[in-house]
Amino acid sequence: MENEKFLSPPKELYNDETFELSETNEKKLEYPTQIELDTLKRVSDDIPSAAWYNIAFCFCEAFAYSGVAFLFQNYIQFPVPDQPGQQSGALGKGQQMATSLTSFFLFWSWSTPIIAALIADRYMTKFNAMMLFSAIFVFGLIILTVTATPAAIKAGFAFPGVIIGMIVLGLGDGLQSTLYALVGEQYPHKKPFLRTLSTGEKVIVDPKITILSMYHWFYMILAIGYLAPVFTTSIEKYHSFWLAFLVATVVFLIGSVLLLRVRGCLLKTNTKGLELWKIMLVFRMAIGHGWKLEDTKPSNITANEYSSEKITWDDKFIDELRQACHACCVLLFQSFYWMAYFQMGTNLISQAATMETGFIPNDLMNIFDPIALCLLVPFANKIFLPFLRKHKIEPSPIMQMFIGFMLITAAMAYAAVLQVIIYNTPPCYQNTLCTINGIQVPNRISVWYQLPIYALVASSEVFLAITSLEYSFNQAPASMKGFIMAIYLFSSGIGSLLVYPFVPLAKDPLLPYLYGGMGVTNFLTGFALLIFYRTGINDRKNETLSIQDKLNQN
Repeated sequence: MENEKFLSPPKELYNDETFELSETNEKKLEYPTQIELDTLKRVSDDIPSAAWYNIAFCFCEAFAYSGVAFLFQNYIQFPVPDQPGQQSGALGKGQQMATSLTSFFLFWSWSTPIIAALIADRYMTKFNAMMLFSAIFVFGLIILTVTATPAAIKAGFAFPGVIIGMIVLGLGDGLQSTLYALVGEQYPHKKPFLRTLSTGEKVIVDPKITILSMYHWFYMILAIGYLAPVFTTSIEKYHSFWLAFLVATVVFLIGSVLLLRVRGCLLKTNTKGLELWKIMLVFRMAIGHGWKLEDTKPSNITANEYSSEKITWDDKFIDELRQACHACCVLLFQSFYWMAYFQMGTNLISQAATMETGFIPNDLMNIFDPIALCLLVPFANKIFLPFLRKHKIEPSPIMQMFIGFMLITAAMAYAAVLQVIIYNTPPCYQNTLCTINGIQVPNRISVWYQLPIYALVASSEVFLAITSLEYSFNQAPASMKGFIMAIYLFSSGIGSLLVYPFVPLAKDPLLPYLYGGMGVTNFLTGFALLIFYRTGINDRKNETLSIQDKLNQN
């Protein structure tokens, strides 16, 4: 009983059924005046323990997903080795089949969050939907583990097993959209309120800054989870694939059991749900009015149209839908960002192989991205952003995303220059990994020259990827939060497809053009975002006015 009491939200703060912040407790808070909004420092609130439980589960999901996904290439491409020390593999289907199936899996797993979001936002709570898709995810892991055993490989079950496992696992990974939205929903306050610090200073506790802080830590833990291949690739190499798959399964099950154990302390939102059919009717009517959503508001519809159409929405629904469409458009710009970001797992690994790597394998160089994030996230969250707020400098989400685009542009530009330097370095020059005396040798340039690339990419994630999480959550209406998070994830899937036009450049001596082309694309995309959504640049300046309007309504 003591445990149960500890794991439940304080009853004096929340309503019994929904665990939403109670009206009584809301009224106890002191809200700022317009003068205080303009003058007082804004700070983040403490992160609720319920959010940390979700973040811990996210680590387990990221560990299981990346720990398995990174094994598919070798598992499918190479055959079972004849003796220890040879290249690990299982199916021997060749590079083309392995690349095709792995690419399909990545795109499929980034697309399924939309399915999960539609189910969660319409038919059940986000938590229940997340548990449903978690069960599917576990089932996929079990299929992979069982069909990867030596007996299953010998019996010919491994190849159909990996295809079915990919489909089931990718479908289960749709849980990400509900998980990402649940993290933000664990913070109960919706409006800024006053607090007096122990120093006597009066500050404004800003929910938006708190949500951003939560997603900072969320993203850092996510990045740490993506270090799983460091362990699973070693297990695959020195023991077996089935054991590597089993380790991923066990880690995910631990996270699932933990979340089920503490489900009583999670805050639950009470929303009407995403009404997809209603949205389709609205868009059909908007097309007939020249794509003007404003004309679909009941207050703007003529009596004849009202009688001929099945109008089941109000003006507020149209405003929320417009807000959601705006957020989706902004997020889809980021597909070009993810296109460049994914080079860390492909061409930059190949670039490292042509350099002197010393004691570190070339395919582990990308671990420096999460390592850099572990340093940059606390710095941004605790030092850099509070410093800017103290001096009344608060860049809008659109401006922060623009900075992110410029940083990944710089990373791609650096990679292009580094590739040129590699081509001008002996002994192989442009004929990288040439064979001398029967031995394949790299060019005489240290792989550590790649570190600035990973530092720049990690910096861009702080400004773009993390800011986009906060933007997605805050911009999405209550009934569409899961769906908007799914669009955030889907932009990664589109990014994986945008890589294909650059594939012909992924060979010597054309690689500088590949990196340069991606850099230019992101440079132009960043400015396009700034131009198309220039009204969003002043969001932070206009924010205090809208906040005061909301406070005045109470």
